[in-house]
Amino acid sequence: MLSIRILEDNLNNGEIWSEYVYARPEATLDHCWEWRRVLERSFGFKPYYMGVFQSDRLTGILPLFHVPRGFGRSALVSIPFGNYGGICADSADSAIALLDEAKRLTEDLKCVYMELHHKEPIDSEELQSVDHRRQFSLQLNGSVETIFNSLKKTIRKKIRYAAKHGVTVHSSRDTGFLYKIHPDKFWRLGTPCFPRAYFDLTLKHFGERAEIKYACYKGRIVAFYLIHFFRASLVSTIAGDLPQYLNVHPNVCLVWDQIKTAVKLGLTEFDMCRSRPGSGSANFKLFLGMRESPLGYQYYVPNKDKFSVHNARDLKFQLASRVWRRMPLGCARVLGPKIVRYFA
Repeated sequence: MLSIRILEDNLNNGEIWSEYVYARPEATLDHCWEWRRVLERSFGFKPYYMGVFQSDRLTGILPLFHVPRGFGRSALVSIPFGNYGGICADSADSAIALLDEAKRLTEDLKCVYMELHHKEPIDSEELQSVDHRRQFSLQLNGSVETIFNSLKKTIRKKIRYAAKHGVTVHSSRDTGFLYKIHPDKFWRLGTPCFPRAYFDLTLKHFGERAEIKYACYKGRIVAFYLIHFFRASLVSTIAGDLPQYLNVHPNVCLVWDQIKTAVKLGLTEFDMCRSRPGSGSANFKLFLGMRESPLGYQYYVPNKDKFSVHNARDLKFQLASRVWRRMPLGCARVLGPKIVRYFA
């Protein structure tokens, strides 16, 4: 007999959940328990961490957050700003039980939709699939030298150029330099910036499994990547740079440093996460030689006659992006952390 529970935030539940995540090969970084605290405290999203149990044994999980969508509307998302997430279960029965309970919660909260960031879509006629994100990753086979020689000639040339001109990389847990770059970068992308608390809380709750990689040029921090270590993967999540220094290739230098770090730690995958197909970030990742893989994002829409997930989100973000780029940078820095929760 299967039973569904909404797990409260306590030490026992966190341990049970984390044990399950690290035992299931299909679980991802975004299934980790730590995100419930990071996202709830950074953005004010209410978490609903669902577990399905057979007797007292956990057989499936679904981390959901209730997020605002403006004009009195809301949605359930697994997980907000995350690359992956969605249902992770031992069996089809456990997955169906989680989906049925999540659908009920979507309707009880009067959400316009539920968004599940599956890597692989689950089989359900009630879910709509949308192909608007791709994963980019690199399998790490062989030594540092072997992988370097396998890179494109232009990439190797940029790595050598950066080193020759004094670009260095170091790891840090200080978010101060990161937050001098992040708001400007997101403003150029047409996206509201995260609050600094998001980065501080990520480093606090993930501990040694997260850190910042900084690129330094002539005594100044010019680019960064926020990275995570999850099982056999180095996961590169959020990046930023100062555009006036791109001619010395700090981003390429940072990517190469992450690959070297992963190889030295014995990891087998370098995961650069999701991008929109055809976007600048997707093209950069393809240039680096990343493998592009489809993501199985799925949506549950209670009232299909009044809402379409296929176009509504893209149109909203395209309009908001154009408006955001025209806003003065000073205003974007102040407003970004206050309104970004509506874009999760």
